[in-house]
Amino acid sequence: MESVENSKTTCLNCNYEVADNLNFCPNCGQRIHLPRITFKDILLDFLSSAINWDSPFVKTIVGLYKAPGETVRAILQGKRKQFYAPIRFLLLCMVLHLAFTSLLGFDPIENQKALNGGRAVTASENYGYQVGQFLSKHLNYFVLIFPFVIALFSKLFYWKSPFNLAERTVFGFYLAGQYVLISFLPIALTFISPKFIYLLYLLNLIYLSYSVYQFHISKTKILSLFKSILVSVLSLFTYFALAAMISWFIMLQFNLFK
Repeated sequence: MESVENSKTTCLNCNYEVADNLNFCPNCGQRIHLPRITFKDILLDFLSSAINWDSPFVKTIVGLYKAPGETVRAILQGKRKQFYAPIRFLLLCMVLHLAFTSLLGFDPIENQKALNGGRAVTASENYGYQVGQFLSKHLNYFVLIFPFVIALFSKLFYWKSPFNLAERTVFGFYLAGQYVLISFLPIALTFISPKFIYLLYLLNLIYLSYSVYQFHISKTKILSLFKSILVSVLSLFTYFALAAMISWFIMLQFNLFK
């Protein structure tokens, strides 16, 4: 009769025979005795893989805050395993932003009304106000425009830079993700005063200018700083203008104007 010590089981992941007294497979590392999956498991797995302190997502956030230009250059030069992929990074930031605003109960339209001091909208302002409401409500989706806008202005003002348009767009995706994350603080502060939403634009302008300046290494530092500010201002203005035009077009096509 086989002893308990010699009894074996098979790993469900790689079919490797494992001693029954082991908790993990020595071949692939998967847990041997797996319980049924629950919603709690799904959430914990997401948190452990996405936002634990050793995850590529957190390393990407920290790198983009400390040295955004250097971090993206390192990724473009081949250090990609330790960082989050650009499109996935932006999408995850958008999901976290949606969860954050839902948890706080933040409503951009109500915040705008508070900024207006409850003033009634005149007939001449009505269409613009409705477009603004639609844009504020769906701003998370329009942020996908931003990487391409900043890539184009980067190409226009830093045309001698060695990066191609695709690489500049990758840079834009990372900046767009940080743009979303930076909004957390101003949004939280709007519950003190709705005017704190203006802090969002200031913080993002400073961050974008710093990132563009650091990304494009230049010997003429003063000129490069001026160009980075210009790229950031024009990118933000164009982004909001395009988002407003698309909002207007969608509302017109689907008869959403009241």
